[in-house]
Amino acid sequence: PGLRALVKTGVASLKVRHGGLIRHLQYADWILLPSTIARQRYDRFLISWGRPDLAARLRVVPHPVSEKMIFDPGVPKEKQIIAVGGWHRLQKNTPALVETLRRVLEHASDYHAHVIGPGTEYVEKLVSALAAPVRQRIKISAALPNDQLPPHYQRSRISFCSSYYESFHIPTGEALCCGCSFVGDARISSMPYFASLGSGTLSCDGAVHHFADALFAEIELWNSGLRTPTQISKTWTGQLHPQKVAQKVLDLF
Repeated sequence: PGLRALVKTGVASLKVRHGGLIRHLQYADWILLPSTIARQRYDRFLISWGRPDLAARLRVVPHPVSEKMIFDPGVPKEKQIIAVGGWHRLQKNTPALVETLRRVLEHASDYHAHVIGPGTEYVEKLVSALAAPVRQRIKISAALPNDQLPPHYQRSRISFCSSYYESFHIPTGEALCCGCSFVGDARISSMPYFASLGSGTLSCDGAVHHFADALFAEIELWNSGLRTPTQISKTWTGQLHPQKVAQKVLDLF
């Protein structure tokens, strides 16, 4: 994987690699990016290509999530950390997920975790090496249809993204709409956007100890009454539900 990443980085650094993309973008009236940091990074990219005219077409419109993702006051929030992803994929950094959960659950003995998504065999292999008191508090579920996810988000307090990189990370958006807070890597462009409205804690990078610090901080915020699921859900359903996103697109015209 390291060699493959090095080759891909080298190829991507060649300007000729992006010529087709630039020609494609010329046909767009607007170029939509899902977060403010993503817009700034794309702005810098287009200007480096000598295309400030294309940079001027950039607008921020977040990715929509299902309108079924809502807070349910009838479902009590448990002391649960939820993580949703394709855990067989290198991108998701599954070893960091499991090691971070180990560190957190060892000390937060009243918390448990639920890991959902394809790649269960890999997660189970990593979790099987943990001490029993921690291992027994990590539930692992296979991939679920999207309309079956809301109850799991609604029961959770914190959503955790351990990924090396993402574009928007829809599971975090879904969890926010269901009244969860979140933890993720600050270097991923959508994460500062999610944190901008007081809905989570950023890890400064993808190191396990920094992820654990951020999760411990979120646990403390919940314990102190400084995380309000109704307010988190109200804020993000107002940003990410399909009707709201569609209106943002229509407003451009």
